[in-house]
Amino acid sequence: MRPEFDADWGRSSSSKQVASEFRAHLRAVLNSYSEVLFIKGWGFGVAILAVSLLAPNQAIMGLVAVVAAYAFARFINMEPAFLDSGFYT
Repeated sequence: MRPEFDADWGRSSSSKQVASEFRAHLRAVLNSYSEVLFIKGWGFGVAILAVSLLAPNQAIMGLVAVVAAYAFARFINMEPAFLDSGFYT
């Protein structure tokens, strides 16, 4: 018999929650990158971010702008649907 492997072994519930929230925020930022070209999906956001890294200064400024827009949207308590979709940018 093969022993079961628990990927969450050793993680407390609070660290699981933090990891889950981080993934949600990361997906929201990547969704907003893909919304620049009116495409839905965080996968396209990863591709756009990767291509923008060819010009590191512009990539950093773009990332700062998206994170600032996301932070402001959270600050003014926008609806979760807008935050998850990246529509706010």
